[in-house]
Amino acid sequence: MKIFIIGAGQVGATVVEALHDEHELTVVDLDEERLAGLSQRYDVATIEGNGASRRVLSDAGITQADLLIACTSRDESNIVAAMISKACSHRTTTVVRMTNPEYLEVWREGQLDVDFIVSSEVETAYAISRTIGVPTTRPTSREVQRRLLAVTSPWPAGLTACRRDGPLPWEGSSPIAMNTRTPASPAWPASS
Repeated sequence: MKIFIIGAGQVGATVVEALHDEHELTVVDLDEERLAGLSQRYDVATIEGNGASRRVLSDAGITQADLLIACTSRDESNIVAAMISKACSHRTTTVVRMTNPEYLEVWREGQLDVDFIVSSEVETAYAISRTIGVPTTRPTSREVQRRLLAVTSPWPAGLTACRRDGPLPWEGSSPIAMNTRTPASPAWPASS
């Protein structure tokens, strides 16, 4: 699978480490030293540039990507990179690292053309709540319409993503939790 990773920081480097053996990776970042470190350790292509730039993504071959993972520390850059990727190639699946819960709500309302939202902050809050036995949310009418699904992914276990609809474009071995916005989507068997 041809995967573009936007951001070579701690999260991007961890994603590269997890995926480099089995996939063709291209990493885009503004920091030349980070890119050099990754290219010395792993067999990955690196591009110094702004991952939220249409020119940079087009020149890098984004139209051939199967998956784009935007995981910089800046939500807005991640959103723009994913939306440009979608505009250049509808077949590219996009995953966006997100910290601001407001963007998550906008995405849930269908106003962001992004396939997946990943939030370590939200997952950490849920994990803490589960550990101490405190309910994390009360269902609202919108929550009732969503279904929590267990699926597989190429990422390490414990990574949580929200997803709106449609089938998964890959097969893997690690469970991730997903939230769908469309009640008519097919359900995957839940794991405990």
